[in-house]
Amino acid sequence: GRLLQPTIRSTRSTIDTPRLIDTAHALHRPHTNTHLQALTPPDIAAREWVMARMADAGLARRRMDGIGTVYGEGGDPSAPSLLMGSHTDSQPEGGWLDGALGVVYALEAARVLHEAGAPGAWSVIDFQDEEGRYNTLTGSRVFARHLPPPLEEMADGRARAGLSAAPVLYWDSARPAGFSGYLEAHIEQGPRLEAANASLGVVTAVVGLRQMRVSFLGRQDHAGGCEMPERADAALAAMRYASGLDAALRRVCDAPEACDGAVWTFPDLTGFVSHSTIPGEANLTLQFRAPTEAPMEEIERLARSHCEADRSALGLPPLSHARPVRCTIVHERPPVRAAPMDDEMRSCVEAAARIAAPSAGVGAAGTLAMPSRAVHDASPVATRMPAAMLFVPSVGGVSHSFDEHTHDKDLALGARAFVGAAAGIVLQQCAATPPELGRVSTVIPA
Repeated sequence: GRLLQPTIRSTRSTIDTPRLIDTAHALHRPHTNTHLQALTPPDIAAREWVMARMADAGLARRRMDGIGTVYGEGGDPSAPSLLMGSHTDSQPEGGWLDGALGVVYALEAARVLHEAGAPGAWSVIDFQDEEGRYNTLTGSRVFARHLPPPLEEMADGRARAGLSAAPVLYWDSARPAGFSGYLEAHIEQGPRLEAANASLGVVTAVVGLRQMRVSFLGRQDHAGGCEMPERADAALAAMRYASGLDAALRRVCDAPEACDGAVWTFPDLTGFVSHSTIPGEANLTLQFRAPTEAPMEEIERLARSHCEADRSALGLPPLSHARPVRCTIVHERPPVRAAPMDDEMRSCVEAAARIAAPSAGVGAAGTLAMPSRAVHDASPVATRMPAAMLFVPSVGGVSHSFDEHTHDKDLALGARAFVGAAAGIVLQQCAATPPELGRVSTVIPA
């Protein structure tokens, strides 16, 4: 079986909740402008700070790679390592916990394991550019060898950070003994946990994401001088496309189970020249997500069919009721595939979550099994090793905002569950609370 009887140096190592929360505050202050975009000076300063905290947590082998991903190892260098982490870069106007929480939890787990003298191995990683300044999930997709590192695009930032000559970190060469799995914690970035009065979420799958650029080519002209039958208004065609596709997707995905809860958005429309000019060219972004691949295939099929020249064959009106407007559609960024979480690791996280939140009254002792509606670094990493994720509630479901917040009580419960799961995986004792590290506890704030 998987149970071991390890000998560890100490059973008194505890999660230091006030320090954990202070560590998160040191990275990002709550309700303030969090601006740590990838490879900016504040981002690199934060990553250097993380490296110093790695040393405090007993991670003896540390480095920052050629694109800014930070990595540190603890425990037995000859054993397969549990990789833990997330990211510290932020949106241009981001919140204080998005990504950073997962790094802070990973550091705390590493410290507890180190101070307890646990056998086995553990590593902490702070992936670069999860938020997509250069590409979607840049650091983790490069780590998983899904993308070549965008060295040219990052050249200026890498030079400023002194990283131009540093090698890039990859999953299959970072550690000779390899990795046993990947564990990531994150705020939910949605309202489901709070609505269910659940303290913790155990992620079943991370959505895939596709982002497409839809372009419309008409004819630029004078907004007063050009009569309506002579117009080829690209912006109006783009709006017709978006509203028509949205209506079609709502019909197909009317029942939540029909598209596995797929979501879509049109986050920008460009083409404006002036108030007195008919746009001759317009561009629309279509982004869509689902926890499985099939609904994304169907959404992309509909998106392409709505762009076809002969829309009448589909029973659709033309994009332009006057002169024709040409439509083209391409992938703007490489797709991120939907990623189911590993059953065995997920069971370990669920067991730790039940122990951490025994008094809550919803689901499995206050836990909720749920897909992630946001993409995370766990997505590409899950293609290379077993992976699992833990969620804590987002107040009001808000994220990517200065108002992003999680109550201290939930932060403490999440830390307890995360460290418990990490200990179970490292000690190969996920079937029950590890007999020694199971004494790890926290003081839960009121």
